Amino acid sequence: MTKSAPHIYLSTLPFAPTCSLISTHYSSTYPGTLRVERGRLSHWPSSEMVISNVGGSVCSIALSPDGQRIVSGSDDETIRVWNATTGETEAGPFTGHTSSVTSVAFSPDGQRIVSGSRDGTIRVWNATTGETEAGPFTGHTHSVESVGFSPDGQRIASGSYDGTIRVWNATTGEAEAGPFTGHTYWVSSVAFSPDGQRIVSSGPGSIRMLDVMTGKTETIGQVDFNDQSKINDEGWILGSNDELLIWIPPVHRQNLHRPSNIWVVGEHVTLLDFSTFVRGHDWSTCINA
Repeated sequence: MTKSAPHIYLSTLPFAPTCSLISTHYSSTYPGTLRVERGRLSHWPSSEMVISNVGGSVCSIALSPDGQRIVSGSDDETIRVWNATTGETEAGPFTGHTSSVTSVAFSPDGQRIVSGSRDGTIRVWNATTGETEAGPFTGHTHSVESVGFSPDGQRIASGSYDGTIRVWNATTGEAEAGPFTGHTYWVSSVAFSPDGQRIVSSGPGSIRMLDVMTGKTETIGQVDFNDQSKINDEGWILGSNDELLIWIPPVHRQNLHRPSNIWVVGEHVTLLDFSTFVRGHDWSTCINA
C-alpha cells in the first residue's frame, strides 16, 4: 500500500455507494476506472458494533428497558453487562452459576437481572454491582431454559428441560405457583402477558397459555405429534393414546421432520404445518361449508 496508494484509492472508488459523498464528488473526475455493472450499493451499510471479549459462547442476551445496556449469559458460567453504544463492559463478570447460563433478562426497572442455568437454578442479580439479591432458586430437576420477569417485577417465570413451568417470588425466591405440566417434552421459552396474569410457553409441537396462579391452560396450535410419535406399518402417525392422527404417503415417511429437527437431509424431505389442521371429532370442519 505504501508503494501504490493512489492505485488502491482508484481501485476502491467504483465500489463506493452511488449516493455517497465520495462517489458523487470524485466519480466524474476519474472516468477511466472500472465500472460495477451489478451489485453496487446506493448507500453505506448501517454501522455495526461487534463485542468480542465475551468470555465464551454466548447462550442468551437481553436489552435493558432503556436500551442503554446489554446483558449476556455465557457457557463460561458468567453474566456480563455491556454498554449498548460503545460495547464496553459496564459490569461483570457475575459468578455463581456452576454451568452454562442459558437465559437472562432485565427487570422492568432495569435494576435487576434474572438468570437461568443448566445447573438447574435461577438467580437474581443487582444489575450494577453483580451482588446476588435472592437465590439461588431451586426446584427444577433439569436445566432452566428460559426465565423472565412479570411486568410489575414482582414475579419470575421459568421454563425447564424437566418439562415444567414455575412461578417465583422475585424478592424472596419462594415458589408461588407450579410446577405446571402439560408440554410433552421440555419447555424452551416462557413470557408473561402484559397484564401479568398469564404465561405463554413453548415446547416441541405446541404453544400453551396458562393462568399464572392456577396453571389452567389454553393450548394454542397443539398437535399430538412429537419426537417420540410412532408411525405404524400402514403409515399413520399415532397420537399419545395410539389414536390415528394423519396418514403419511410412503415416500414422505423416512425423511419426515420431527418437531425438534432443525434440518433433515434426504431426497424427499417433508415438513408438516399443523397450524390449520383439524382432527378428531372436528375433522368435518376442514372444509368451508
